Amino acid sequence: MRPFIIDTDTASDDAIAIMMMLKHESIDVKAITTVAGNVEIEQTTKNALFITEQCNKDVPTYIGMKDYLLRPFESASFVHGNDGMGDVDLIHTNRKPNEGHAIDIIPKIIKENAGEINLLTIGPLTNIAMVLLKEPELAKLVKTCYVMGGACSVGNITPVSEFNVWADPEAAKIVFESGINIHLITWDAALEAASLDYQDLENLRNLDTNLAKIAVDIQAVKKEWNWKENGKKSVEIADPLAAAIAINDTCIKKSITVGVKIICEGDINRGQTVIDYNNQLPDANTVKITYSASKENFIKMLKETLI
Repeated sequence: MRPFIIDTDTASDDAIAIMMMLKHESIDVKAITTVAGNVEIEQTTKNALFITEQCNKDVPTYIGMKDYLLRPFESASFVHGNDGMGDVDLIHTNRKPNEGHAIDIIPKIIKENAGEINLLTIGPLTNIAMVLLKEPELAKLVKTCYVMGGACSVGNITPVSEFNVWADPEAAKIVFESGINIHLITWDAALEAASLDYQDLENLRNLDTNLAKIAVDIQAVKKEWNWKENGKKSVEIADPLAAAIAINDTCIKKSITVGVKIICEGDINRGQTVIDYNNQLPDANTVKITYSASKENFIKMLKETLI
């Protein structure tokens, strides 16, 4: 089994990503660490614990950073709901997070699984940046850091920026410049493979399992927001696509290894992932980017998780 740490700002799509990782027989989730992003840290932790209970898994879960490195906290509750889970009145668990802070626990797990541990980051990179600031040598001990974030073309929070990178661009810059082996799954890939229309959602819910019902029902606020704001009868669930690609490569259609530079300054450009296709930026950091993925294969993996 492949060992993983999941770092998450648990909301409606993170929740499904966690389900996929916990239910797959090839994945050993050593810990879940929470970070502020989609919602505040207390709520994202509560949501992560809810999902572990629904999956009948007892995974160590640790609270991480409640603020971004340099910027005031801004959430995405307008997309995911005040509770991050669609505001559908979920009955939450009595489970409590484990003792210890994420930025102290992550280094311990990396050292215990040196060269084998993988990270799946599906929120702002604040926790990982803090870890690498404290112990930069840990970057070389991580096998792969799968990052849901960034955009090659169109963003989702500005015309060019994706939320996870935009929220804490300074953290993203630290992680990308650390030398850690990054596999970036971009918003472009999510638009292609993880945009589920209402029929897709109905088909999933008709699997008639507890996890399938939860996975679909918690998209309620996002469905309404996407229709009102974008005129789209669909929801994009980017984090589960990142989880699917972390599990295996069957969803990947197009990837490229290329330099990437994170932009921190500006308004529209804040959090932009500049892709150096023509090798014009000597200070760009080389990463693997998956920017095109198979919806058919993704849906197949999703159904296998939810049954």
